[in-house]
Amino acid sequence: MPSPDAAERSFARALTRLKRRGSNMLLLGPPSPSLRRAASRRLLGDGTVEPRRRVFVLTDGAAVDPTLGRGPTTASTVRVVSPSAATREVSSTCSGTTASPLSPDSGRPASAGPTEPGVTDPDTDVYDANDTADDAEASTGGSRRSVSGERLGAVAGVLGGEVESIERRAGGLESGELRLCVDSLDALFAGHTPGAVKRFVSVVGNRVRAVSGMAHCHLSADRSDPVCRRLEPAFDAVIELRRGPDGEPEHRWTLRRPDVESEWLAL
Repeated sequence: MPSPDAAERSFARALTRLKRRGSNMLLLGPPSPSLRRAASRRLLGDGTVEPRRRVFVLTDGAAVDPTLGRGPTTASTVRVVSPSAATREVSSTCSGTTASPLSPDSGRPASAGPTEPGVTDPDTDVYDANDTADDAEASTGGSRRSVSGERLGAVAGVLGGEVESIERRAGGLESGELRLCVDSLDALFAGHTPGAVKRFVSVVGNRVRAVSGMAHCHLSADRSDPVCRRLEPAFDAVIELRRGPDGEPEHRWTLRRPDVESEWLAL
């Protein structure tokens, strides 16, 4: 069994590799706005120290705000996608509340809502991240777009276009420069099958990895939930969130390759 120091060094090296090659991370925990904001603030990085380009996917009840990360918030550095025709208007300040579509009896994301039309096998549903959504409309400043949440493929297409636009404006992206946040998968599960959501996060993760960026997706669930186990293969790491004994926010990382788990760490 490796010593604590050796395990810590192995974990640090693995995190460095994730930043260098790009990564997609699943954040799990209670439906706590403050925990989500604390975790996203860290993962979005400090744009006053190094260049950061950020893309936000904000659904109904999002706790994360596009001004959360430090640094400039111009059209060339921050993009917001609202993946629902009926979602709230994305504002520049966070509402401080979040709704959880978890079923009270099982703790699993509810999936009783409508599924994608024509999808019989959600795990084979194909999305093209280079598609453009016909119903996507650019809003003020070209930094915000809305797209119907009925087709996750359209949402993925818009995200692919936003990443491409950011990369073009920047003249290329350094490792870890692009940061993408999805808050949250809860709302997507309310209207789509688990297979369709898994395919969506896989496409988004691949697009972000292609530019060596870092993506993270929030989900209000416990890691033991079967839905989480189904999603995990689409992610490079799972980050669990909780309140520690002193009430302060904590996080614990589990990396898939290599299989490394951290202790509970302060956020």
